[in-house]
Amino acid sequence: MNSLKKYILGIAALSTGVGFTACQDDFDDHQPGLDIPVATMTPNTTILEAKQAYWQNTVNYIDTIRTKDDGSHYIISGRVISSDRTGNVYKKLVIQDGTAALAISVNSTGMYTKYAPGQEIVIDLTDMYIGKYNGTQQLGYPLFYEKNQVWEATFMPPVLLESHSQLNGLPNTAEIDTISMRNFSELPTDPSLLAGVQSQLVRFNNVSFVEGGKVAFTDGYKVTTNRLLKDANGQTLTVRTSGYATFRDVMLPEGNGDVVGILDYYSTSDDSDSNPWQLTLLDAAGCMNFGNPTIEPGGEDNPYTVEQAIAVEQAGRRAKGWTTGYIVGAVAPEVTTVSSNADIEWGSEVVLANTLVIGPTADCTDYNKCLVISLPQDTKLRELGNLRDNPSNFGKQIWLYGSLEKYMGTWGITENSGATSQFRIDGVETGGGTIADGDGTEAKPYNASQIIALNPTSTQDAVQSGVWVAGYIVGYMPSNPSTTLNNTVFGAPADLATNIVLGPTADCTDYTKCISIQLPSGALRTALNLQNNPGNLGAKVALYGDVMKYCGGPGLKNASKYTILAGGTGGDTPTPPTPPAGDGDGTQEKPYTAANVIALNPTSTQEAAPGGAGVWVKGYIVGYMPTSPTTVLSNTVFGVPTDVKTNMVLGPTADCKDYTQCISIQLPSGAVRTALNLQDNPGNLGAEVLLYGDVMKYCGGPGLKNTSKYEINGSGSGGDTPNPPSGEGTIYEGLVSNSNDWKFDNITLPEAATSIWSWREYNGSGYLNASGYISGTAYASEAIAYTTVDLSGKSDASVTFDHAAKFQTTLKQLCGMVVREAGASSWTSLSIPTWPEAGAWTFVSSGTVSLKAYAGKKIEIGFKYGSSASGADTWEIKNFIVSGK
Repeated sequence: MNSLKKYILGIAALSTGVGFTACQDDFDDHQPGLDIPVATMTPNTTILEAKQAYWQNTVNYIDTIRTKDDGSHYIISGRVISSDRTGNVYKKLVIQDGTAALAISVNSTGMYTKYAPGQEIVIDLTDMYIGKYNGTQQLGYPLFYEKNQVWEATFMPPVLLESHSQLNGLPNTAEIDTISMRNFSELPTDPSLLAGVQSQLVRFNNVSFVEGGKVAFTDGYKVTTNRLLKDANGQTLTVRTSGYATFRDVMLPEGNGDVVGILDYYSTSDDSDSNPWQLTLLDAAGCMNFGNPTIEPGGEDNPYTVEQAIAVEQAGRRAKGWTTGYIVGAVAPEVTTVSSNADIEWGSEVVLANTLVIGPTADCTDYNKCLVISLPQDTKLRELGNLRDNPSNFGKQIWLYGSLEKYMGTWGITENSGATSQFRIDGVETGGGTIADGDGTEAKPYNASQIIALNPTSTQDAVQSGVWVAGYIVGYMPSNPSTTLNNTVFGAPADLATNIVLGPTADCTDYTKCISIQLPSGALRTALNLQNNPGNLGAKVALYGDVMKYCGGPGLKNASKYTILAGGTGGDTPTPPTPPAGDGDGTQEKPYTAANVIALNPTSTQEAAPGGAGVWVKGYIVGYMPTSPTTVLSNTVFGVPTDVKTNMVLGPTADCKDYTQCISIQLPSGAVRTALNLQDNPGNLGAEVLLYGDVMKYCGGPGLKNTSKYEINGSGSGGDTPNPPSGEGTIYEGLVSNSNDWKFDNITLPEAATSIWSWREYNGSGYLNASGYISGTAYASEAIAYTTVDLSGKSDASVTFDHAAKFQTTLKQLCGMVVREAGASSWTSLSIPTWPEAGAWTFVSSGTVSLKAYAGKKIEIGFKYGSSASGADTWEIKNFIVSGK
């Protein structure tokens, strides 16, 4: 580690301009009269806590950091791990504490003179902005990107950082934490782990440049260039160097060596197939030991010993890999912190099955020389490894994969999934092995390599239909950065239930040898998905379906049968699901269940599914769909209080926590909403209800809309009126969470624009947006956004909405509300009673707009936007509600 320490100290010396040697004592011996800054703010939040509190699984967004629920501010502290002295880090500062690193985008250069590596900074985050720029979460400033129609984080004014931060002490590079990674496969793709790894200072040992000794870091002055770094497994990582960097013309080192840099993340879309990770060097000295690379333990064939693992943790380093030792005991009952030998049950007779203690020798009884590991519930590691059920394991050698970090207050191993791919025990058969070639029948299923060889290229037409495929569940394709095979997360639990990845062996971690599996809703998904069944990781399964391209790779779609051949916790039903108990026919006497509604598979937000119009549905109120990040069924909050009144979620049981078994319920304004919504009636949570309405797609999932009758049979404070409310009710409610059922007609479209109207989100709230102001220029434009509303059977109707417009020049002259009968060609203008005040983005109610003249008819209704070269305002609209009687 001496070379790394010297490197960091060298960067600090260059940044501060102070001449000192690699001896830390020299750095700490402050000069007489030196003014040492002392921060007066006290940190109360870790960097990771702050990042997770405002994390969104999208590549671009911006949000304002508010106070905490108790009114206190978010205050963090961290030490600088970046330097812009060489010009390769541009207008960016990166700080780090013991939990995570945070990029700070600042419209300033030469920041190394004030913020040298090792300098501690305390920052009051409240009223600052946090978001992402192309995948990387950072402090910044709001910017609307016209091309992609999204808000993102850009450079903040330097004064914003200065007014919210204080320096504390002098730079101390000894406090900088460098994360050591053995290979690029350790870079996470799981969205839940990105916040902790993005922007960290990392070190990769024994790597080489693909073009080492042949080309320079860049192709020349002002030419920013990507070069590939290759690890021992042949995987590559982009090293990005600015054409303004002082070392741009330095030749890439030849051979193998060690590389240190800032771990950047760059993804331009939520469904990008490219590898988002990149490395940014602080200078050329970040490439060290070439020709004599550091060969660290941690591989399965060269694991850490227990002594080596403890030494890594004692040094405050972070490492991940394989460790080997001997099973010597388990943590005693009721112990939460291991602090003495009495906290361990040494030997084969133990009470609990949830931990193991690993020693350097089979007879070790000193907890200070041992590692503790948790055995995840419902996994092969717990089943086969725990001493309570397997006393013969005492004294056996064990190999474990995971992160070296403290657990239960002592030396430990964490982040082991419990899958057969992440442990071995001497003399214990864990299952696995390759699957022989087959012919696609149930008796001789295809294996993964055969599916890959079929090379499916269509997502709609099968290469082969109705075939059996067998393999091992090795992971899943995450929701972020994109649900594609090349982003496979080899582990569990998953962040979604719609897919799994099958490999040729239980320990495969190479996505090019795997296939993607679509899990349709129903019993198959319920049994196999890794979100609800993490113990299925490593299980051997066979599935029946069609061979197609799925999620960017060879896969199986339309799976309808399955068998769990070995391992797993999801069940072993090999045939399609049978109807669940309690199925009804949609009458009040025999109402549909949530499962019935899901089975109807509604796809339209406007027309009821066949058999789903005017039906009764029964279930339990289990939660709601929040306003942020989006009001969709997959984001269901199972609990109260809620931040919305307009919806709730119904489950099959009162304690259901699986959104795939639930349905979304629209609560129209009136007695139904008043009685049932969880914002005003939190006591309704868990109540059994009976509802009458139309089965449609609602908020991204199967649901019930136009709810007009209800009955609460269980506990609940909302009332028990079983009849439809009298008077006016909601006919249509839109522009709440999306504009999916709205159409945009661009009558006059500037060349610089792709559409005048669009759906946008800011600070978790969505709205319909229109603007002819593009890239700083006002353009002449005309466009209409509209939807269809059926007023058949109504004798009167009206509409209200909320809108905002900060800048107003021609808004009231060129913009307005329009309506026409469905099928007509010309529009009729409607008068808007209340317009928003200029000068702020404050939404106001439009007031009631009468539609009485159109009662009994099917209409198209919406908004006309107009602009000119002398005035192109921005108009924002949401909460569009049509009521009638």
